Amino acid sequence: MELAPAPVNGGPQRLGWGKVLLPAVFVAILGLAVMIVLRSAQLQPRYKNRSYTQWLAQLPEGILTPGGGMGMIYPVAYRSRAEAIADEERLSRSSGEALSAIDDIGDKGLPVLVRWLQSKDSKLRLALVRWAVWIPILKQHHFRSAAEKRGQALTAIIKLGRRADAIIPDLRLLACDKDPGVSATALFALHQLTNSSPSISFESSPFW
Repeated sequence: MELAPAPVNGGPQRLGWGKVLLPAVFVAILGLAVMIVLRSAQLQPRYKNRSYTQWLAQLPEGILTPGGGMGMIYPVAYRSRAEAIADEERLSRSSGEALSAIDDIGDKGLPVLVRWLQSKDSKLRLALVRWAVWIPILKQHHFRSAAEKRGQALTAIIKLGRRADAIIPDLRLLACDKDPGVSATALFALHQLTNSSPSISFESSPFW
């Protein structure tokens, strides 16, 4: 009788648990993030059947300048200046619609603005921002960088003006945040609402 050869290395190779668990965990986290976004959108103020954050995502981003002012850019990438100029009319129309929505919703959207001002880039958020370029459902629900969200919230606050006074206590707290992006944006918004810094000017800049 011939004996079967002994298995090499103690037996046939098996697929490691790590190779199965890691993708499963990533998919679960991704699904949870999408569910949170969908749930959040349902609880937000709406205008013309669109959520508040969807309108915020259409706004130009407020960028603080070294001179104490603020420039405005659209969070869109172009291959050339000519392409940017060609898209200017669409962006202008889109941002105009968004500003009208922000104006109509008024102070009911302030809690969302405070949350966007608090935005910080965790490793998960950065991964979602990168994957949003390739995954349609993520792109649809506007996974964007923390700096972009803070800048768009700042644009909305400036549009609301004194109607945003209710968040002044929140702005004072955020102005002391350890994250320099959060504190600088909150401080600028606070100055705009309280007029405590006359030297701060509003400077427009090309969006490309």
